Amino acid sequence: MSDFWAGVQIWFQNFNARYGVAALICLGVLVLALFMYTIIKTVIAGQSKERKVQLRAKMADEKIRLRAAESLADMISYQTTPDDRNELKRLISYIKKRYPKLFAEAEIENSDCGLLFCLKTKNNLKKPLLFCGHLDVVPAGEGWKHPPFGGKSDGGKIYGRGACDCKGPVTAMLEAIESLLCEGDRPQRDLWFAFGGDEETGGEQGAAVFAELLEKKGVTFDLILDEGGYIAKSHSDSKDFPIALIGVGEKQSCYFNLKASGQGGHSGMPRGRTALGALAEAVCRIEMIGNKKKLTPMAKRFLVQSMPAMSFSKRYLVANMPFTRPFLKKAFVNDFEVSSLMGSTLVPTRVQGSDADNMLVSTAECVVNAQLMPSQSAEKTLAFLKRLVADLDIEVTMSGATEKVKLTSTDSEMYKTLCEVLKERYPGIPCLEWISSGCSDAAHYGNLSDSILYFTPIVMEKKTAFSAHGAEERISEESLGAAVEIYKKLMVI
Repeated sequence: MSDFWAGVQIWFQNFNARYGVAALICLGVLVLALFMYTIIKTVIAGQSKERKVQLRAKMADEKIRLRAAESLADMISYQTTPDDRNELKRLISYIKKRYPKLFAEAEIENSDCGLLFCLKTKNNLKKPLLFCGHLDVVPAGEGWKHPPFGGKSDGGKIYGRGACDCKGPVTAMLEAIESLLCEGDRPQRDLWFAFGGDEETGGEQGAAVFAELLEKKGVTFDLILDEGGYIAKSHSDSKDFPIALIGVGEKQSCYFNLKASGQGGHSGMPRGRTALGALAEAVCRIEMIGNKKKLTPMAKRFLVQSMPAMSFSKRYLVANMPFTRPFLKKAFVNDFEVSSLMGSTLVPTRVQGSDADNMLVSTAECVVNAQLMPSQSAEKTLAFLKRLVADLDIEVTMSGATEKVKLTSTDSEMYKTLCEVLKERYPGIPCLEWISSGCSDAAHYGNLSDSILYFTPIVMEKKTAFSAHGAEERISEESLGAAVEIYKKLMVI
């Protein structure tokens, strides 16, 4: 063996003496050629799909826009938070009065915790459609400049809790069908509307009851359309690249309880690790380990379609996958739309510990909310959490989970139809498939259709989208009016 390696070394020395300079030059040329290839590939990727145009659309009919804005302002004034069922009943009464043409013909199936009704047609040539939304809202919270339940219009925007989530979309749907009926434009199929009254708390008394009722009736749908994606005025690093984010599924939302045990007593006499200390250790581990990102197939497709909107450095990384794959996660870690497709999330939310400043508790508890990608399961996540805190005195249990939903194909007729309607309204806008966050009412309707899409045809800036559960929630009057007209198109497909 030693003679063999000696021969190899002699050969290498002779080769290096004769051809070393030429070999280095060839290697340098090869590296330079590969680098130039990646640069050219990046440039072509941006130019081949370039769409540097601002969001263009036909102006919404003024009469439709003003009436929708007035209706939404009225609906916002009803404080339909989870703890006030009377306000929900009052809002439902308002809706029935506000849309007399619709409710003179509609058959109301349930109005106990929300509103489920059907507008039947004599033609009935196609399977029905189901339009979903919800009438409840989260509490107002702090930080408002405009009254949270005032429905105030300021600068062409309507402010108030529920403006985006979800009284704005519900208003647009109601205005759309009322307008169609007033114009005498009859749908060619039955239209169902399901507006839950407890979506923000899981939908068990609203959407779950509606779904059971529909299953007993044997009703199935060509399309179920619920909130989720939206129309973004800008995308990635470009201000002039509007997109339609269409949710083809949603993450499964699960809740896990972590209960840590330790020695209680006076804070001046601690004995070993406290329950709160063990819980804090568990929380740190979850945040460090539980949110690892990976390049899922959907994330890869999303990135490829988004290349024209990216800066050159980001586009370079995407255009030259898989060689640049290790750098992608860091490059897009702060991009919500991309990072949400790169895996599940585990986030500690509610914590309960001592009730006194100088008391050690024997138990401390924490709730962890998991938003799981379709490829993952609640059971495996529970097992992962148990392994993660196995050396700590912590009990992990699962307290609840939403229904696991199947993904709708982008090749489906309904997905393509939705894109066509949007492009008619907003010429040239690309439709990108997306996964929305869990907890929507549509998760309860999984057995009723093969096409469930999560999308609201409302134009939003990122700041507006993030205001849904925050202060100064708002929606533009023009976008609301346009949404009415888009829903009108969808209701007659």
